[in-house]
Amino acid sequence: MDQITPATSNLDINSYAFDPNEIATLLSNYYSLLARMHYISPSSIRQPPHAPPINTALARSLHCSPAVISLLEALPYVQGYGGEDDFMLGGSFADFRDDGELKQSRDPSYVGGDVWDRETDEEGGKYVADWVCVLNASGHRGSLLYLDTRNGEITIDDQGSCGDPYFQQRGIRARPGVSPHPRNRNRIEHLPGRPAADVFRDISARIETLEWVPFSDGMRILFPPRREHDSFNDEAPCEYDEVKMLYETYGWPENFKGEEFDEAMERYLEFCKKQLVSGTEFLDRVRKEYDEVVKEAGGEQDIDVLMQRAWVVYLKRQLSYFRESYRYYATEEGAKYRKDEEIVKLEDKMRILEERLENVDEEPMSVFEAVGMPVGDD
Repeated sequence: MDQITPATSNLDINSYAFDPNEIATLLSNYYSLLARMHYISPSSIRQPPHAPPINTALARSLHCSPAVISLLEALPYVQGYGGEDDFMLGGSFADFRDDGELKQSRDPSYVGGDVWDRETDEEGGKYVADWVCVLNASGHRGSLLYLDTRNGEITIDDQGSCGDPYFQQRGIRARPGVSPHPRNRNRIEHLPGRPAADVFRDISARIETLEWVPFSDGMRILFPPRREHDSFNDEAPCEYDEVKMLYETYGWPENFKGEEFDEAMERYLEFCKKQLVSGTEFLDRVRKEYDEVVKEAGGEQDIDVLMQRAWVVYLKRQLSYFRESYRYYATEEGAKYRKDEEIVKLEDKMRILEERLENVDEEPMSVFEAVGMPVGDD
């Protein structure tokens, strides 16, 4: 077990002494960046000391070392996010103040059973060393960040492969001379790692420069499309390009207008997601979801008419939904939950939708119009 994670000297990367407060600061700065970009809410970030505190008795029963426990207590956490919300490289946020999440962090790949009590050399055995702290959850088969408290090094595991973009871009998939364990396939000592500060500096820079783009719809971090592939259609709308354009249009990073960005994002989502749907399957999705609209519009050749008819379908559906809610509150059952302020909001929404239906030709016909960008200017 002592050799479960070798040193980094054979990769020419200098490790450094572990400091839990430094790791906490790195994670706090990363969360602050995501909050400044309106990806997560600033109020969701919880700094130590935590109340309730980390369950140290549980951590000790899971064989967490004193250094790991100190780190768990020092880390900030993001409240209200998890599941498949993208924290980094497809992995999700984790809040180890929750006993269930703390326990899962000792088996982040879901081997099952009390894996932390098994031998490391057996199939399905222990694979998170006592001195390792996993900083996130896997989400939907996303990458995991393993922090070695002996040297402050992070190894990024992508389902058994190297998930660190630094090493991927250099063609490094494993530590020189180290092979995957022959029986316990979840062990990670063969994967390369580097100092935590380097990892967070690298990933933060990619996000801040919009090489990678946070997208709060679905809580995803978007990567550049592989334009060289035959499957890439440069004439179809590209979600990555459009969301990146939104950030740039509203002043990111130096003069970011957050409130205006949020309003534009809401218009963008209505136009692309609810209306005609952005992405490479643009016309295919229109055919599937609005067959009757295509037919009425006379086919794809009259795209302006198609767009207007699609807006009519969408606005009518929205109006029908709010009218149904309004009628429900008028019933004896609905009156139990009726609130005057909510009724006023419903009436305002219905009025606005009715006005939009009367003036459907004023609805945006492009993403540029939807987000309030000038069209046709140099």
